[in-house]
Amino acid sequence: MPLPDWHDPQAMRWAAATDVAFATPQGWFIGPYGDGGRSAVGVFPRPTSQLLHRAVANDSPPALSDQDRIDLRRDIAYWHASCFVLADGQPGAGALRSTLDALLGPGERVEDVWVWRARS
Repeated sequence: MPLPDWHDPQAMRWAAATDVAFATPQGWFIGPYGDGGRSAVGVFPRPTSQLLHRAVANDSPPALSDQDRIDLRRDIAYWHASCFVLADGQPGAGALRSTLDALLGPGERVEDVWVWRARS
């Protein structure tokens, strides 16, 4: 966390540092899904990535709805996610941690990161 997007690909460094030993949702992609079939960078953001982006942008956890929880389960399945990881010092870390705690239950501290097990 946070997920990469075309404005800020920093999260892709984790995958690069491990020789892409794991998948990263919303990783960079250049494909023909722009207007009129033109190429575009990035991917369409999933509902959960939009929710987490709002948490970072506002530096505050957003109010959560039942639909947010349904979207989370769908996005976990779509991404084939097994966990969410948040390193210390990430932008909006406090808001992300609070949001993920509210969605998935309390995170687990492992070394210098917080980990939430994904449950679809």
